[in-house]
Amino acid sequence: MIKILKCLLLTTFLSVLPITVVASPTAKITILVVDNNDIPIENATMSFSFSRTLEAVTGEKGEVTIKRKLKHKIIRSYVQIDKNAKELSESVYIKVNAKGFYETAYRYNGFLSKKGAWGFRKWEPWNLKLKIVLKKKLNPIPMYAYYVDRFHIPYKGDENGYVGFDLMKHDWVHPAGNGIVADLLFKIDKLDNSLGELSVGVSNSGDGIKHFFTPRFLGSILRSDYHAPEDGYKNKVTRKSSTYVESPYYKNNDGPLNNYYFRIRCLNNKSESCFYGKIRGGFYFAEDWITFNYYLNPSIGDKNVEFDVNKNLFKSSRRPSP
Repeated sequence: MIKILKCLLLTTFLSVLPITVVASPTAKITILVVDNNDIPIENATMSFSFSRTLEAVTGEKGEVTIKRKLKHKIIRSYVQIDKNAKELSESVYIKVNAKGFYETAYRYNGFLSKKGAWGFRKWEPWNLKLKIVLKKKLNPIPMYAYYVDRFHIPYKGDENGYVGFDLMKHDWVHPAGNGIVADLLFKIDKLDNSLGELSVGVSNSGDGIKHFFTPRFLGSILRSDYHAPEDGYKNKVTRKSSTYVESPYYKNNDGPLNNYYFRIRCLNNKSESCFYGKIRGGFYFAEDWITFNYYLNPSIGDKNVEFDVNKNLFKSSRRPSP
């Protein structure tokens, strides 16, 4: 039995006037929620945000219908213009949850026009078909999860200007801190008055960092794959910023976020001897500080990076995302 959520939702008429009394058009969306294997999910709970938040729960047949109709409504002006269209547009933001799965967010910006008589208008496309895939919770494990929040970078590094950071001690290595092993190496160069470059390296020949993108505020809350990759690692990554902060956007405000897999403490270039982990959300940096959020699997050779949020091996009041 295919589980489908059907919703008739009221959206906000977009006005260019400061305050306007309008009859709101209607939007219709059909959503199919499936798992990694394209199997429909029953009892998924969802929230929808247009001008207000609506909630729905799929029933035994996977269907639910929401209707909301207001003849008149006083709204403040709100104009959203799609970059590829001249018409005013409306968007919907959807969050989906289900037991045993990771929360997933989806946004659709394609409601570009309205059809029908005044008071009976509909957003186009009408009865939009969307499929949302939820990642199943497979094998979440305890990890070293730590949010490095504006850590001051010592000015003097090694002969190449790098300062080592110990991921198991969440601190700079001696003499800058109490760390022992330089798992990641950091260096910030000031290129001119407004441009900075961050270099992130590793200590051993078998160690490495691998970059990957995810959408900003969209997709599964588990941004990474379940396991770190076998290959594709580099011994150094660099990021430039005109504001000394690595932007979470890529090309535009809807662009993806920077994330990284890493492997450290490898012996003789053997992958089974490495520790694996990930960095969620990239790096933020200025002339003398850095911010990043990392997760480290404590088991040698285990590539699992699916973090159990209730089992942080560090004592921290901050609860990391998976």
